[in-house]
Amino acid sequence: MRRDACHVRRMPVAIWFAIFAVMTLSAAPARAEGYKDVAAALKSRIEKFDVALDTWNYRAACDEKCIGVNPPEGLKWKKAGPGLYWPEANQVFWFRREYTVPEKVAGRSIAGSKIFLKMNVSDGGDAYANGVKKGSATDGSYIADNAKPGEKIVIGARVENGTWPGAYLGAKLSFSVFDETAVRTRDYIDRLNAAAGLVGYSKEPARWNALLDSSAALVNISALDSFDDAAYFASLDEAKKKLEDTDDLFKEYTLWLVGYSHLDLAWLWDKKEGETAARDTLTTVYKLMDEYPEWIFAFSQAQAVEWMRKDYPEVYAQLLKLFKEGRVEIVGGTWSEH
Repeated sequence: MRRDACHVRRMPVAIWFAIFAVMTLSAAPARAEGYKDVAAALKSRIEKFDVALDTWNYRAACDEKCIGVNPPEGLKWKKAGPGLYWPEANQVFWFRREYTVPEKVAGRSIAGSKIFLKMNVSDGGDAYANGVKKGSATDGSYIADNAKPGEKIVIGARVENGTWPGAYLGAKLSFSVFDETAVRTRDYIDRLNAAAGLVGYSKEPARWNALLDSSAALVNISALDSFDDAAYFASLDEAKKKLEDTDDLFKEYTLWLVGYSHLDLAWLWDKKEGETAARDTLTTVYKLMDEYPEWIFAFSQAQAVEWMRKDYPEVYAQLLKLFKEGRVEIVGGTWSEH
């Protein structure tokens, strides 16, 4: 990749996102740090804000009546749990379970909270509450706007896979009463980890580790545990303010942000669908490049280029033009990604 083909974004959000990505690619040398303990403690607490809905009843031959409050009598259901897999393409399954709204989650009252359902299922599905369609199950949808402890909700989902096998990997409920706490906590953890990702490569690791420790020490975990939001948020703000002292650490590095799309040509679909996905990816990229003239795109699928040359000459011609202009870089060392 040519250096003049890349652009550094100096905006804070982009910087944090990019550094976090760098951290995941190559971890810094491990140390038993105070800030790591704090980050782990915060992460473990916000994970408890969600309620796992692992087990469901499911069946194939069904309709919306099956996942309503009063389903037809005599229906036989199978049990579904994380890891449920079906190899057949174009299948539709109906998932159903009852959920009793608790008084508290993670020790906090959820009365009046909105309840959000999200399922990890291939390929997609619709979410229902008491027989009423609420939206996407995979993207997530609110199934209740005003949680009432003790209330029973019949949660349902219509799940459908495409031309590839399907799988159910789990589901969870989130509660709006935790939203601000979760968002602000994750933001601090990300900022902390972003700086930590570079410490191991710095010329002054002791200096930066001490600074991260001093920032983490300002977080009032006791206030988080007691749901004293005002005190907890104030401590997070103070800890984030302390992290601003790491600005010099970030100035030691230059970040190169390169556009790229991972594209499997033939994984859980056939050749025709893989070729269509390659065509649609490139045409979308072309539109984005018209909108952002400075953008450089990296493409790694030689087989996809060959498909475009044979079957979509106009897409191939545009790709060749952009390559000659230096706006598309061909990368990768194999004919096809694996």
